[in-house]
Amino acid sequence: MLANNNLKVCWLLARRGFHFHRVKNIVLALAAALVTGLYTFVFLLGGAVEGAFLLNYQYTYGSTSHILYTGLTEHQAELLSQHPNVKSAVRLSTVGTLSDPMMGQRSVKLAVTDRDYAESVLSVPTIGRLPEQPGEIALDEFTMGSLGVLREIGAPVTLQWTDAAGESHTDAFTLCGWWASPTNFTEACAWISAETAQTLMPDYSSDTAANITLGVTLHQPRDLEQQAAGLLADQGLPELPFTTNLAYNDARLETADAQAKPYYAPALLVLVCGFLMIFAIVQVTAEQDRAYFSGLKALGFSPRQLRRYLLEKGAAVTALGLLPSFLIGFLLNLAITPRVVVGMDQNPALYFLSWLPFAVAAGGLRREKRHGHAAAACPAHPGPGQEPHRPLGGHYAGGGAAAHRYPDAVCELAGGPLPVRPVPLGLLHRRRFGRNPLSAV
Repeated sequence: MLANNNLKVCWLLARRGFHFHRVKNIVLALAAALVTGLYTFVFLLGGAVEGAFLLNYQYTYGSTSHILYTGLTEHQAELLSQHPNVKSAVRLSTVGTLSDPMMGQRSVKLAVTDRDYAESVLSVPTIGRLPEQPGEIALDEFTMGSLGVLREIGAPVTLQWTDAAGESHTDAFTLCGWWASPTNFTEACAWISAETAQTLMPDYSSDTAANITLGVTLHQPRDLEQQAAGLLADQGLPELPFTTNLAYNDARLETADAQAKPYYAPALLVLVCGFLMIFAIVQVTAEQDRAYFSGLKALGFSPRQLRRYLLEKGAAVTALGLLPSFLIGFLLNLAITPRVVVGMDQNPALYFLSWLPFAVAAGGLRREKRHGHAAAACPAHPGPGQEPHRPLGGHYAGGGAAAHRYPDAVCELAGGPLPVRPVPLGLLHRRRFGRNPLSAV
């Protein structure tokens, strides 16, 4: 007996189904867009709240890197950067530290401009720019206030600083930019250009100079103290000073997760309501669909083809509602998240924007569509007075004049071969839709 493996007809049937059930499929697509949009918004909002708590801890620490190693040579920094557990690394070359008496206990490093490192320590100028020309300097507002520096681009800046050997220096600079720095930052940077650093300390970039601070971001930020020591041991380096980011210890991560849980909770409500909505829409035409599937089975439609048909139809409806749903979720996030996460200069809806909530929402919608459609269209239990092995919708599977024209037809069903009296495919669709949509098959 030849097996029926024609899967191309499944897509043809799905397209014809869209043509003959426009209203049903438009409503399904709108429901899919609404459910996925709410999914997206819930996960975006929860992610923003969790990210805001972690960012607050990072502000306390003063860096977004997981580990900060200090006092490294160029060779040591290169070895640590090459470790397989290291996702990315940023470097800071320090010339000295500011030693003006007005600085108090605060430590400000006189360092060569590095935008990547500046972003990791939240020290990128919001007014002006990073130094590019010799003699330029960029400071944070707290340091400027301590030194009495005017907040004007081009303002003169006179600094007292101490190099690694302990010698004091006094030099003049020109202000080219500044940024707001939280007062709880115990460390900060005063940025100068590489040309200026070369003039102040000609040997600052030598291979033996232990003036590099390395910020390391790991693939798995867990047990940072152990991982920091393990990186040194794995690379054959001696014990070097390091600090770990407080935002990534287990207690802080659990606290941030607990704070965000109430914002993730509505996802369960969206899950239940979305399933019921899609199930109800499909259930409206369930009897019609079951009769249609029975006719397909009677004509030799295999279970594999039926699964493929439902899969392709569900994928098509999901695809139609996907982009509008992402737009709905993003706009809701853009409107509501700034009212929940406050105290940031940047828009939190954009700052914490991630692709992961969109992927989770799309996956959730795909599962809901599959289960909702299958539950409504292909029930596992027979109806009242119906034999378990007989195809649903027996009105099309037997009886009438077609029973005498096709007495020996056999249909492969879940319960085994069963003699049935099928209606020709063209006649089936003429009864359902008024004409034969499968004339091309």
